[in-house]
Amino acid sequence: MIRRPPRSTLFPYTTLFRSEIYDDVLLFDEWIMPVCTPDFASRYNLVKHPKSLAGVPLFHLVEMSTDPSALDWEGWCKKHGLDQSGTTEGLRFSQLQSGLQAAKAGLGLALCGLVESYKSLRDGSLVMPFAPEYNRRTKYEYHLVRVRGRRMTKVHRQFRDWIVAAAAEFRVAASALLAGREAVSPRPDAPPT
Repeated sequence: MIRRPPRSTLFPYTTLFRSEIYDDVLLFDEWIMPVCTPDFASRYNLVKHPKSLAGVPLFHLVEMSTDPSALDWEGWCKKHGLDQSGTTEGLRFSQLQSGLQAAKAGLGLALCGLVESYKSLRDGSLVMPFAPEYNRRTKYEYHLVRVRGRRMTKVHRQFRDWIVAAAAEFRVAASALLAGREAVSPRPDAPPT
C-alpha cells in the first residue's frame, strides 16, 4: 500500500483508488452491486428481494480488489442472507471490463463497481435488478491527491476546482441511482467518463 503521494514532475495531481491517502480531496465513494441487462433480469425472473441465485449465470472476477470490503458472489450472498448454492459456478474473467461487457451482452449477472458500470446504468443498457439495500459501499474511495509541497499554478487550481465540482455532481446523480430513483443528470463533462 502506498503511504505517500506519488511523485510527478509534470502535474501535481493524481487519482488513486484506496483507503489511506494524504493531502487529498474526497471525490466519491465506491459501491459494488449486481448488474445485468433488463432482458436478462426478466429472463431469469430476478426479483427485488432474491432468496437465491441458483441457476443464474454469474460472472466472477479472478483477482478481486485489494479493498478488504470487496465481495465475491459467495460473500455477497452470505452478507444478504441468500442461499449460497451455485455461487462459485460461472464464467471467470481476469479483468472487470470483460465481465461487464459480457453482462452488457445479456450473458450473465456481474458483481461490479458503480464507477465502472455508471454510464451503462444511466443509459439503461444495464440495470441493478435488486433492491437498493443489495448495493454495498466499499471501504475504498476515490480521492484527488496533491503532491505535498508542490507549487500550484492557476491551471492546477482550475483543474482541482473543476474535478471537485464535477465529482460533487456525480455524487448527487450516483446517490439517486443507488437509491433506485431517477438519477439527476450530471454535466456532460462530469467524471467518470
